[in-house]
Amino acid sequence: MLHIFEARLPKLLSLPKVLTLSTLVALTLSAHSPAAFATGNTLRPTGSADAQSKYVGILETIEQAKARRNTPTTGDLAANVVQNSFLDPNERHPIDAFSMLQEAPAGAYVAVGTERCFMMAVLLNQITRLVCIDRDPQVVLYNMVNTALLKLSSSRQNYLNLRLNEHASIWQSKAKMAPHLSVDEKALLSDDRAFAFWHKKIRNEKRFAAFHTPSPDTAERYPYGRANYLFEDSGYARLAALAKEDAIQSDLVQLSDDLDLIKIFADLDKRATQISVVDISNAWWKNYGGIKNLSTVAELLVRRNDLQARVVYTTWINKTGNFAGWSYGGADIQSISHPKDFTQFLNYMARLERRATLFSLKPEEANRLNSFKYIEGCRELLQP
Repeated sequence: MLHIFEARLPKLLSLPKVLTLSTLVALTLSAHSPAAFATGNTLRPTGSADAQSKYVGILETIEQAKARRNTPTTGDLAANVVQNSFLDPNERHPIDAFSMLQEAPAGAYVAVGTERCFMMAVLLNQITRLVCIDRDPQVVLYNMVNTALLKLSSSRQNYLNLRLNEHASIWQSKAKMAPHLSVDEKALLSDDRAFAFWHKKIRNEKRFAAFHTPSPDTAERYPYGRANYLFEDSGYARLAALAKEDAIQSDLVQLSDDLDLIKIFADLDKRATQISVVDISNAWWKNYGGIKNLSTVAELLVRRNDLQARVVYTTWINKTGNFAGWSYGGADIQSISHPKDFTQFLNYMARLERRATLFSLKPEEANRLNSFKYIEGCRELLQP
């Protein structure tokens, strides 16, 4: 058993609770001096937020990273991330997480990746806002474009055509005439670079084939069962409504950077929006920042008093160490809000991380990926 976290009490919990998240932002900023983007050590776009639209900064970040990707230096996070983007939704059965999340409170669903937020909002009626975050600017661009297309569309079939078939000129003409799109959204859908990215990386990417193909029926065990809003009217309607209410946001966030996380949580604080779920996928693995990511998320949820919120993660193995496809686990914050339970939770995750790091997927096992249904109950994680 690993005990590397036993002596560590939650750092933010040791601060006076009267400190607001906005104050924490100011405190963190005063001690935070990120390296220049030009060195590749940060994923933040160059220039101030006031000087450019967010999507322009994301596109420029991608272009600068691509320019360096053939000769990335050690620690060039931006170039390496863009070179190894994960855009297609490779977790084929999000319904497997439903039982542990169905009683989560109403509020925002915060998640990394492309389709995680969108599909879980289809499954969970209590979600009122989507906060799509990722360290990969191409993932952020995907979420921005998809949100704009949902907002532009007039029906599910119209959305499907915009997503899969329509030419750039149609995007541009429809966006120009859409009164409910923001200036930035109109510019995004009129930007040739955004369309070229979508055409190459999404429409013509073979790994999106399963997501872009309707299942034989709505059975849960078909890929993306009950969650694929491309072919299900009620799911599309729910997401389109969130998009048109400006209740979907996309941000470039490095989970291992406390400042990035605190800013996201502080923004929700200002909106008086409760957090329902924080979904970090497998971003608790060492190559994505490790257990620290999970620790900081949980600490901030306690500070916000979102004690009924859930933290959910994915891994390739179950708690016995056996291969189980993509399986889901998580904890409700109330159950780990005490420092002792918090430390026990992190110890458990450290053991699981070690198994995941050592685990290698054999060719014959690859064919079994996503064929198992395995869910860890929220409170089971507290067992030795």
